[in-house]
Amino acid sequence: MEHLLLASVPMVISAMLFLIVFVKKRFSKSEVQYPRPPPGPWRLPIIGCMHHLASRLSFRTFRHLSLTYGPLMLVRIGQVNFAVASSREAAQETLKNQDPNFAARPEFVVGDIVFYGCSDVIFSPYGPYWKQLRFICFMELLRTKRIQSFASIREVETLNMIRDISTATQPINLREKLFRMSNAIISRAAIGPRSKHQETFILVAMEVIDVLGELYAVYMFPSLKLLHVLSGAKFKLQRIRRRLDNIFDDIVKEHEVKAKMNKGRKVAEVEEDVVDALNPN
Repeated sequence: MEHLLLASVPMVISAMLFLIVFVKKRFSKSEVQYPRPPPGPWRLPIIGCMHHLASRLSFRTFRHLSLTYGPLMLVRIGQVNFAVASSREAAQETLKNQDPNFAARPEFVVGDIVFYGCSDVIFSPYGPYWKQLRFICFMELLRTKRIQSFASIREVETLNMIRDISTATQPINLREKLFRMSNAIISRAAIGPRSKHQETFILVAMEVIDVLGELYAVYMFPSLKLLHVLSGAKFKLQRIRRRLDNIFDDIVKEHEVKAKMNKGRKVAEVEEDVVDALNPN
């Protein structure tokens, strides 16, 4: 029996050596097909590189890490890998030269619920539909003439904010004031200055921003589906979606009535907003 065991030892060692060589060759082939990822900071189990972001603001942390790991580095937050470009050349390569490869966005629960199945220009996957949305944005929303037409809205809302700050008797939150001003400008430009839903629309937008902060942990650990339920963010997004449905239905009806009232008038006499610009009629 002992002789049999001694005779089997060389066979086991040979099999292990063969297995090591096979695995090494297999991985060497995969490295040719899949290039090595960019360098990055050291990580901890489960949380990844979160500990690097705990001591300072994220953009300062990335700048500090880029001095060690280069202008393009791989940072793992939880279970998700992020490629961080921190130089002009790396940003140009990512956003311009390789734009089609980086145009798509991962499907998040907020895009699926609040943005109607990721059908907006931000979360929509790259393809003909996304190209059409981008074309509409550039031709109808971001052209110079359209932006200049909203100049009076920007001036009025900026004056309102300055007046509000000048009459304040208590310390103010400037970040909140600026956020509300920008949302008021966007809301008035999008749905019109006389809409009864303007203030509600701004409040709903602020709720979405708050829920996005709660979803941070969910996005960093996508395999833990239970976090969607435990955080309660998904139920909040569904409630926001129902409120948006009601708001958008009323806005469309308001603009249908407005279009009938302005029928026959000159285009220059009609005050257009974004909803009017996107109306196929």
